[in-house]
Amino acid sequence: MRSYRSNFFSSNSSSRQTSMTAVPTMIVAKKKTKSVVWEYFGLECDADGSIRTNEVAICNLCNRRTSAKGSNTSNLFTHLGVHHPEVYAKISSKKLPGYGSPKGKSRQYEPGVLVSGSRKKRKTSSKDRASSSTSEPKAVYPNESGKHYKLTDLINFFLAKEMVPVDLIDSSSFRGFLQAFDWRYELPEGNHFKNTTLPGLYEKLRVKIAAEVASMSFFSATIDLLPNAIGGSYLVFTVHFIDSDWELKNYCLVIMYVPPGQPIEATGDGLVSLLVPWNLPPEKLTCVVTEESDDLTKVLEYMGWPQLPCFGSRIHQSITSAIQTDLEASKAVQDCRSLIARISQNSDRKFNLFKIMAEMNLSDYALKVDASGHWQDTQRMISTILKLKPAITRLFGVDDPVLDCYPLLKGIDDALGPVMEIMDVLTSEYYVNLSSIKPLLHLLKTSVLAKKDEDHELAVALKEQILNGFVSNYEDYRCKIVLNIATHLDPRFKSLFSEEGEAASVSELIISEGVENFSAGSSDVVEPKLESDSTNVISDTTSKKKSLGKLLEEVKNASVVETPSAAPANILQKEFEAYLMAPKMYSDSNPLDWWKMQASSYPNMALLARKYLSICAIKAPSKNLFEQKNEQLLLHGMLQDPEEVNTALFLSRNLSINPPSVFNDIL
Repeated sequence: MRSYRSNFFSSNSSSRQTSMTAVPTMIVAKKKTKSVVWEYFGLECDADGSIRTNEVAICNLCNRRTSAKGSNTSNLFTHLGVHHPEVYAKISSKKLPGYGSPKGKSRQYEPGVLVSGSRKKRKTSSKDRASSSTSEPKAVYPNESGKHYKLTDLINFFLAKEMVPVDLIDSSSFRGFLQAFDWRYELPEGNHFKNTTLPGLYEKLRVKIAAEVASMSFFSATIDLLPNAIGGSYLVFTVHFIDSDWELKNYCLVIMYVPPGQPIEATGDGLVSLLVPWNLPPEKLTCVVTEESDDLTKVLEYMGWPQLPCFGSRIHQSITSAIQTDLEASKAVQDCRSLIARISQNSDRKFNLFKIMAEMNLSDYALKVDASGHWQDTQRMISTILKLKPAITRLFGVDDPVLDCYPLLKGIDDALGPVMEIMDVLTSEYYVNLSSIKPLLHLLKTSVLAKKDEDHELAVALKEQILNGFVSNYEDYRCKIVLNIATHLDPRFKSLFSEEGEAASVSELIISEGVENFSAGSSDVVEPKLESDSTNVISDTTSKKKSLGKLLEEVKNASVVETPSAAPANILQKEFEAYLMAPKMYSDSNPLDWWKMQASSYPNMALLARKYLSICAIKAPSKNLFEQKNEQLLLHGMLQDPEEVNTALFLSRNLSINPPSVFNDIL
């Protein structure tokens, strides 16, 4: 008799059992088969036992349907290997007759190697038998194959960019994870990545960056002293420059460990020695952007490098000082932190708040304390509490911890909100931002931090303190010179934001610096090819006889060629005036795109633009280098070896700030 089974087991079997009209599917075992795989499959049949089709098999374990046309078992083995690997491993150890192999011989199934072929026996020649033993498919990719190299390079890139510890390579879970994707790839041991591939990637990347750095005309830098979790600090040196295609580039070159209490002279000499392999000429350095640090300032003064304060750091200090010195504002911020603590430490209160937020369509917001102490995090915390005011009031009622602080919080949000919007737009090391500081100062004075009739008293006081503290930081003579020159060399602004009598002095500074560059041999003063020089010249090729005016024009041109070239100062003056007369760009345009098109018309001004527009003054990019990596390095003991930290952060930083296409040639 035939054996029957109901195909009635699934995730929703309980609902099916309640339905009295459901008709179970009947499965019958396949007859006249020698393959062991059919022990786990059957054929669908009707109630009277007649088989509906021989081309579809049903798994006895999961009831899935699998194609079995022509009694081919390849799909059945594949199904077991994917959905039931333990069963597949069990049947692969059984020896089955090998189709197409010599009589009496058999071959063994291996995991991942599926046996297929015709069930019809055929005669095999000695040539076939000889070739069958030499043409067996290899189980894994050879180490010398392109596929193996590519997969290893991709894993190496992943380890470097995400700064993942090499210990992950030797973990069984990670190896099993990769085996599930491609079982033919044999992952090398962790020591291979640590001692061979990662150092190789570091060297390739270093050579590529060194070639780009060597071709730059001028460069600026950002330097930070970042605290180390186990003591001391790390000095991070990042270089910024504009390449030949007028693209703003930045690379992190050096991460140097500074032990606690190290003398200033030792720090400066150590940094210089580490920069020697990069061949950075000091005369090409425009300035160094730093945060407020007495130790770092002394190091740069010892080295004789020009400094410029970080715009983001200065505005952070101004806002933080304004909030801390105002007792009402400081108390309101502290009450916000206490409110979030009361909610997060009580699970019932947290659940009720989420429920209320869902009812009021406020689920998109999340309360988060300003753990970093940065003013932007503080502003986000205050703004979120103001938006969740209805839900918080409903949760606490009259016991709302910030019930009396909402007017003060509204004043703080009114003062800091517009400033934060501006900073979010300008904070980037990928766009020109030094030339935007002076227009931004004008915007803060006239609009963003200007007193308004509807402002709360606290908002008025905060705006005044922030503006005064911020403007006073840029009263330094050196800062004014750099800001004025950068603003004039930005085709979006030029002399638009110059104060009375300031344009003439800026013009003299630009011309004198161009002459100094010429005298130092760093550049040649080139006669500009202005469009206005050629637009008024109209050639007449139809006239065969030269007129008197034509002859006089030739004499004039010949006399100009024979006379000695004009003085560099006159050439620069003429070029700068023509540049100022050119139409301005739109404010939302990229000034480097304009210079890329007009560099040949104003070659001397273009050289100065490369020098000053490369300065990154809104943000020191290396500031965030340790924020997400310090704990990870400490966890795996990497912070104890400065060489490992330098290699890991060098790779992670430079592979993260540049698009992957830039490094396709080193992978």
